[in-house]
Amino acid sequence: MTELGTVNNGAAVMTTWLFGLANPTSGDVVITGDTSLAAQVFVSHYQGVAQTSSTGTFASATGSSTAPSVAVTSAVNELVVDGAGWVAGGVGTAGAGQTQRAQEEQGDVFRMGTSDEAGAASVTMSWTVDTGGWTIQGVPLKPVAAAGATNPHSTLLLMGVG
Repeated sequence: MTELGTVNNGAAVMTTWLFGLANPTSGDVVITGDTSLAAQVFVSHYQGVAQTSSTGTFASATGSSTAPSVAVTSAVNELVVDGAGWVAGGVGTAGAGQTQRAQEEQGDVFRMGTSDEAGAASVTMSWTVDTGGWTIQGVPLKPVAAAGATNPHSTLLLMGVG
C-alpha cells in the first residue's frame, strides 16, 4: 500500500493516516505493527477508480473544537473520502451531503469515522463531535472513465487512528 498522508494532533496525542492500493488482488487484509499501541483501522473498497493517478491531493487539518473540517480539492465525477479521529466522548455526525461509512471507538481513548461525498471543485468534509482534540483528512478518488461507466478496477483504502 502507498501512504497518501498522515496528520498528527500533538495536543490530543493522536495521529491519523491514509493508505491506498490500486487494483488489489482478492484476499484478506493483514495489518502488522507495534502491538503496544492502541489503534483503530477501517478498510474501504471502491470500484471504478483509475489505476494510474487514482487519487488527487491529500488534505488534512487538526484542531480542538467540536467541528472538525477540511477542504479537499476535487472535481465533478470524483468521490471525496475522509477519515476523522477525535478524543473519545461521544458519537460523531458526518457533515451534510456526506455518507457515513463507519464509526468506532477505541476503548476510552479516541473515536474514528469515515465518510464520502460526491466531488466538486472544492469539497468540505466535516464532522460534529462532542469533545475537542481531532484530526481529519480527505482525498479525492479519480474515476477510470466518464460517470456511469462500468469498470472492474478498484482501489482499497486503509484509514486509521492511533
